[in-house]
Amino acid sequence: MRAAELIGGAVFGAALLAAGAAATLWYTGRSSTTTQPEVASASPAAAVTTRDSVSQSDIEQLLSVLDAEQRARVVGTAEQFAQFVEQEAASQSIIRAATANKVEQNPRLRELMERAAMRVLGQGYLNQVIAANMEAGFPTDDQIKQYFDANAAQFMLPERVHLWQIYFPLSADADADAVADAEKLANSVALALKQGKANFAEEAAKYSAHVQSRLSDGYMGLLKVDDLLPEIRAEVENLAENAISKPIRSNSGFHIVRRGAVVKGQPLKLQEVAGQIRLLLRRDAEARVRQAVISKIRETYPTSYAADDLERWRAALAGAGR
Repeated sequence: MRAAELIGGAVFGAALLAAGAAATLWYTGRSSTTTQPEVASASPAAAVTTRDSVSQSDIEQLLSVLDAEQRARVVGTAEQFAQFVEQEAASQSIIRAATANKVEQNPRLRELMERAAMRVLGQGYLNQVIAANMEAGFPTDDQIKQYFDANAAQFMLPERVHLWQIYFPLSADADADAVADAEKLANSVALALKQGKANFAEEAAKYSAHVQSRLSDGYMGLLKVDDLLPEIRAEVENLAENAISKPIRSNSGFHIVRRGAVVKGQPLKLQEVAGQIRLLLRRDAEARVRQAVISKIRETYPTSYAADDLERWRAALAGAGR
């Protein structure tokens, strides 16, 4: 998926959240009452607007609901910006096609549109109330340091190892003959390497089915030891540096690996993880506030349903869907 597509999705999501910008902040003790003008029609069919061109003001309106980082990505390069505008133009074309075919008049679709609009309203309101009830400036630098000091064991670079590989694949439905042939070839290559009769990079280029490492002389990179396949990890832990393994059987084939230097695990410094901790603490606080807000809303504006009838509803609806 292209970055523009991701940002386009972010625009839509941000627009949903921004829709409740005028919500009443009753949860903080403030409240207001506004009188809304009478609306001629609440039907989404009457509210659908289309355009056959995209202007700078249209794009600025879309960008206005993004945060600073997302906006910077959109306008950061000519290519990224062009992709963003093209995506909006394509979206408008699709909407015009839908309205030209009167899709918005479909009763089921109209119901979905109405429910979506109500959810936008509710989600926008909820997010504004959450933002209003978050502690300003949280978390502080001192709070971040306190978390780091209390959870230092979480912030470690794990043990890693430089690893090279020659990979002989096997299909999921490989029969005994195919397995025997692959194993025979892998044993032959491994023996030649161990005897110094072959070069690892050349054999990787010739035989390995892992494209990325094959193009780098078989080099897989600096890998976390814990992330290795169990069967490969067991072999690697018993190899000396620069030693070559026997063929290792996995679910997908045979692997010949050469172990490089091991980089021991080491603790990270506070400045290296401060941003990560800030995000973690912020998300945790937002989750707690969200739960408190929802509980307060449910208490103040209760919506009931017949819990004793749920199974009867379920059975009736399941039968209707057959």
